[in-house]
Amino acid sequence: MHSDIIYLVRHGETQWNRDGILQGQLDSPLTEKGQQQIYGIGEYLARLLPNKALVHIDCSHLGRAVTSAEIIRDIMNLDKQQLSLSEDLAEIHLGEWQGFNKTQIEAGWPGQLRERAQDRWHFHVPGGENYAHLTQRARRWLAQPRKALVTIVVSHQQFSNVLRGLYAGLSPSEILRLQHEQTCFFHLYHGNITRYCTGANTVSGENDDYQQHIPGLEII
Repeated sequence: MHSDIIYLVRHGETQWNRDGILQGQLDSPLTEKGQQQIYGIGEYLARLLPNKALVHIDCSHLGRAVTSAEIIRDIMNLDKQQLSLSEDLAEIHLGEWQGFNKTQIEAGWPGQLRERAQDRWHFHVPGGENYAHLTQRARRWLAQPRKALVTIVVSHQQFSNVLRGLYAGLSPSEILRLQHEQTCFFHLYHGNITRYCTGANTVSGENDDYQQHIPGLEII
């Protein structure tokens, strides 16, 4: 697993991200800001990976991820067959809560948000998944053979957090503290995780591209 070269990308901002609506495995389109975020990441990856023949994009089958992956594919001038879809890479399924904001969820399922907050890892959203189920999918994807030397994964925040946590050997409580900003992506190789962010993200007063490298664990 640690010999694989993986770049892990989160889809760009969507309308529901902006409006505070839980998406899970439902979908909403990328906003203009979200498209700009992905254009920036695609251009950054194109500079990092000049040998396009060594690259394959493995993407969640959900529309917001597919749109993001297609933008990256086009920027990098990859062939259509260099992009494939996987249901294993989908976001955590939020069951009956999908398509609602937290105020609506509290009204429709009183007290369940509080109950989930007490044990986010094991709480089973009605009709959906918990993080233990999501971890099974992430572990299954990590165990699969890669289609190329370099794999660009286009997925979702919670899947990304779990995948990185498994890769770094983190505990459930540590995984639940991770984040994946939409202007950043991660490089996983030889047990190390490096975070790259584009100029669209301001970090410590800097607007230029930067990278942060932490052996085994990124600090968010």
